[in-house]
Amino acid sequence: MINKMMPIDTKQMADIFLYLHTDTFFSNDKIVAYARIKGSDANKSSGNPEWIQFKDIEDPYKESPGTLLCTVQMKQMGEGLIRMPREKTLKAKFTFFAKLYYGFELAPEKDAEELNTFVEVKVEKKTYKTKVHSGKYPIWY
Repeated sequence: MINKMMPIDTKQMADIFLYLHTDTFFSNDKIVAYARIKGSDANKSSGNPEWIQFKDIEDPYKESPGTLLCTVQMKQMGEGLIRMPREKTLKAKFTFFAKLYYGFELAPEKDAEELNTFVEVKVEKKTYKTKVHSGKYPIWY
Protein backbone atom coordinates (compact mmCIF):
# COMPACT_ATOMS: atom_id res chain seq x y z
CA MET A 1 0.00 0.00 0.00
CA ILE A 2 1.32 3.43 -0.97
CA ASN A 3 0.02 6.77 0.33
CA LYS A 4 0.96 9.58 -2.03
CA MET A 5 -0.07 13.10 -3.00
CA MET A 6 -1.24 13.00 -6.61
CA PRO A 7 -3.08 15.35 -8.99
CA ILE A 8 -6.85 15.03 -8.80
CA ASP A 9 -6.99 15.48 -12.57
CA THR A 10 -7.09 11.85 -13.70
CA LYS A 11 -5.17 12.69 -16.91
CA GLN A 12 -2.17 13.61 -14.76
CA MET A 13 -2.16 10.52 -12.54
CA ALA A 14 0.85 8.23 -12.64
CA ASP A 15 0.52 4.97 -14.57
CA ILE A 16 1.11 1.64 -12.86
CA PHE A 17 3.46 -0.88 -14.45
CA LEU A 18 3.56 -4.61 -13.76
CA TYR A 19 6.70 -6.42 -14.90
CA LEU A 20 6.88 -10.20 -15.23
CA HIS A 21 10.34 -11.54 -14.36
CA THR A 22 11.58 -15.05 -15.02
CA ASP A 23 14.62 -16.81 -13.67
CA THR A 24 15.48 -19.83 -15.80
CA PHE A 25 18.51 -22.03 -16.33
CA PHE A 26 19.71 -19.72 -19.14
CA SER A 27 18.93 -16.32 -17.63
CA ASN A 28 18.69 -14.79 -14.18
CA ASP A 29 15.98 -12.26 -13.38
CA LYS A 30 15.01 -11.34 -16.92
CA ILE A 31 11.99 -9.10 -17.59
CA VAL A 32 9.95 -10.93 -20.22
CA ALA A 33 6.66 -9.01 -20.16
CA TYR A 34 4.88 -5.94 -18.85
CA ALA A 35 1.40 -4.55 -18.33
CA ARG A 36 0.52 -0.87 -18.10
CA ILE A 37 -2.50 0.29 -16.14
CA LYS A 38 -3.48 3.92 -16.48
CA GLY A 39 -3.75 5.73 -13.17
CA SER A 40 -7.21 6.95 -14.18
CA ASP A 41 -8.33 3.31 -14.68
CA ALA A 42 -6.98 2.33 -11.26
CA ASN A 43 -8.85 5.29 -9.78
CA LYS A 44 -12.15 3.98 -11.26
CA SER A 45 -11.52 0.39 -10.18
CA SER A 46 -14.24 -1.28 -8.12
CA GLY A 47 -11.72 -3.38 -6.21
CA ASN A 48 -12.84 -6.63 -7.83
CA PRO A 49 -10.10 -8.85 -9.28
CA GLU A 50 -9.53 -8.54 -13.04
CA TRP A 51 -7.44 -10.44 -15.57
CA ILE A 52 -4.57 -8.27 -16.84
CA GLN A 53 -2.90 -9.39 -20.06
CA PHE A 54 0.88 -9.01 -20.27
CA LYS A 55 2.67 -7.78 -23.40
CA ASP A 56 6.00 -9.16 -24.54
CA ILE A 57 8.80 -6.78 -23.49
CA GLU A 58 10.62 -7.08 -26.84
CA ASP A 59 7.62 -7.18 -29.17
CA PRO A 60 4.27 -5.89 -27.79
CA TYR A 61 2.43 -7.32 -30.83
CA LYS A 62 3.66 -10.86 -30.21
CA GLU A 63 1.34 -13.43 -28.62
CA SER A 64 0.68 -12.65 -24.95
CA PRO A 65 3.19 -14.11 -22.49
CA GLY A 66 0.43 -14.75 -19.96
CA THR A 67 -2.21 -13.12 -17.82
CA LEU A 68 -2.45 -12.13 -14.17
CA LEU A 69 -5.50 -12.08 -11.92
CA CYS A 70 -5.15 -9.04 -9.70
CA THR A 71 -6.76 -6.03 -8.06
CA VAL A 72 -5.10 -2.67 -8.70
CA GLN A 73 -6.74 0.33 -7.11
CA MET A 74 -5.92 3.98 -6.44
CA LYS A 75 -8.44 5.85 -4.29
CA GLN A 76 -8.57 9.39 -2.97
CA MET A 77 -8.43 9.44 0.82
CA GLY A 78 -10.38 12.23 2.49
CA GLU A 79 -11.53 15.50 1.03
CA GLY A 80 -8.45 17.67 1.66
CA LEU A 81 -7.05 19.32 -1.46
CA ILE A 82 -3.74 21.14 -1.75
CA ARG A 83 -3.17 23.79 -4.42
CA MET A 84 0.24 23.46 -6.12
CA PRO A 85 0.89 26.95 -7.59
CA ARG A 86 4.07 26.02 -9.50
CA GLU A 87 2.41 23.02 -11.11
CA LYS A 88 -0.95 24.81 -11.57
CA THR A 89 -2.84 21.85 -10.26
CA LEU A 90 -4.73 20.53 -7.25
CA LYS A 91 -3.41 17.50 -5.41
CA ALA A 92 -5.00 15.16 -2.91
CA LYS A 93 -3.83 12.19 -0.88
CA PHE A 94 -4.36 8.89 -2.68
CA THR A 95 -3.85 5.35 -1.49
CA PHE A 96 -2.64 2.82 -4.03
CA PHE A 97 -2.76 -0.91 -3.46
CA ALA A 98 -2.36 -4.03 -5.55
CA LYS A 99 -3.28 -7.60 -4.71
CA LEU A 100 -1.91 -10.29 -7.01
CA TYR A 101 -3.72 -13.61 -6.95
CA TYR A 102 -2.87 -15.94 -9.79
CA GLY A 103 -0.75 -16.14 -12.95
CA PHE A 104 -2.08 -18.04 -15.96
CA GLU A 105 0.09 -19.53 -18.73
CA LEU A 106 3.07 -17.32 -17.91
CA ALA A 107 5.98 -17.37 -20.39
CA PRO A 108 4.42 -20.09 -22.61
CA GLU A 109 7.61 -20.65 -24.63
CA LYS A 110 9.51 -21.81 -21.51
CA ASP A 111 9.32 -25.23 -19.87
CA ALA A 112 7.36 -25.14 -16.62
CA GLU A 113 10.04 -27.07 -14.74
CA GLU A 114 12.69 -24.43 -15.39
CA LEU A 115 10.46 -21.41 -14.83
CA ASN A 116 10.63 -19.28 -11.69
CA THR A 117 8.54 -16.12 -11.88
CA PHE A 118 7.76 -13.03 -9.87
CA VAL A 119 5.91 -9.80 -10.57
CA GLU A 120 7.28 -6.34 -9.89
CA VAL A 121 4.80 -3.47 -9.38
CA LYS A 122 5.98 0.11 -10.04
CA VAL A 123 4.17 3.36 -9.29
CA GLU A 124 6.35 6.38 -9.97
CA LYS A 125 9.55 5.67 -8.00
CA LYS A 126 8.09 3.00 -5.67
CA THR A 127 8.73 -0.66 -6.47
CA TYR A 128 7.30 -3.80 -4.87
CA LYS A 129 8.08 -7.43 -5.74
CA THR A 130 6.17 -10.64 -5.14
CA LYS A 131 7.76 -13.84 -3.92
CA VAL A 132 9.29 -16.11 -6.55
CA HIS A 133 7.15 -19.10 -7.55
CA SER A 134 7.92 -21.90 -9.98
CA GLY A 135 5.78 -22.96 -12.92
CA LYS A 136 3.39 -21.30 -15.31
CA TYR A 137 0.49 -21.00 -12.86
CA PRO A 138 1.81 -19.31 -9.71
CA ILE A 139 -0.47 -18.40 -6.81
CA TRP A 140 0.52 -15.38 -4.73
CA TYR A 141 -2.35 -14.66 -2.33
